[in-house]
Amino acid sequence: MSSPKVSVIVPVYNAEERLKTCIESILVQTNDDFELILVNDGSTDNSLAVCKEYASKDARVRVIDKENSGAGETRNAGLDVATGEYIIFVDADDTIVPEMLDELLGLIKGNDDIDMVCCNHYIEFASDGSRINNERMAIEEEVWITSDRSRALYVMEQTRSFCYLWNKIFIRSIIEKNNIRFEKQFITGQDLDFVIKYYYYVKNVAVTNRPLYNYYKDGVGSLCSRYKKGLYSIVTELSRRRYELFCSLGMDGDEEYMELYAKTHIEYVHSCIPNMFRKNSNLSKKEKIEQMKVVFKDEGLSRYMEGYSPQDKLQKIFKRLYQMRSPKLAVATYSTLFFIRNNMDGVYSKLRK
Repeated sequence: MSSPKVSVIVPVYNAEERLKTCIESILVQTNDDFELILVNDGSTDNSLAVCKEYASKDARVRVIDKENSGAGETRNAGLDVATGEYIIFVDADDTIVPEMLDELLGLIKGNDDIDMVCCNHYIEFASDGSRINNERMAIEEEVWITSDRSRALYVMEQTRSFCYLWNKIFIRSIIEKNNIRFEKQFITGQDLDFVIKYYYYVKNVAVTNRPLYNYYKDGVGSLCSRYKKGLYSIVTELSRRRYELFCSLGMDGDEEYMELYAKTHIEYVHSCIPNMFRKNSNLSKKEKIEQMKVVFKDEGLSRYMEGYSPQDKLQKIFKRLYQMRSPKLAVATYSTLFFIRNNMDGVYSKLRK
């Protein structure tokens, strides 16, 4: 039996609620030349049973069962057994449109020099089941193929499409030849780190505004809503690696590119603040103040904040609090804001605009 064209890797952890929908969206692809690798990461619900059920009915489905070690190690386990020429990652609570594989492979067909394809996506909201298109990437054509890796990176970064793992198709030989794997130290941001490491070996990129992936946004109970210990160290390390990539492409000498880098660095550091106020953080007021001091001392903020133009009210609040340099005032302000967020969602939504 010949190797499949694509290996679709799905890390699975307590995903029983949406797992069947995810799997079925993959199995009904208009291009059936793929293997589906479901890697169970020590789930305590019925996820493993669901995986085995589909494997018993469809020869394209493979199941790996392992002890819990996190999404990165779980994806690594999938990479270790993958046999496809190309790799696609799908999260277990998301779905893909039926034409996704055909569309992505179609862009590569006839152009062997394309090393990565990035597509746009839909955002599906858990609160009401509505679905919207992600912001369009700044390309004139529906599909753009380029050897200008700097410009391609800039275009993807503008809509945060670069940092995602699941909106891309990768070449497995590049991954294996350069031993690209997910690092356990990143409890968040593993996607970005993997894409950065892969991008060093990319020669040509295809970018399409066609939304081919359905990203399920669940604000309650998701990993994004849980407190992450050591988040500041993680985001600053990722920002450093991102800066090194910019430099390797000569982007550090371009004002337009560096404005985008600066904006994203500020947003990375800013993301450490909501983390302090998660419901399960258990940080004391004193600990929050100490963490706020670390944020305010960030070297990148001192370099980039003056030229930063916030786009919404929360970002404007952050810039003003940074200018005042009072960790105590910042903690008091954010304590109030996140009380509103946790108890008066409608009011908080208006504050974000």
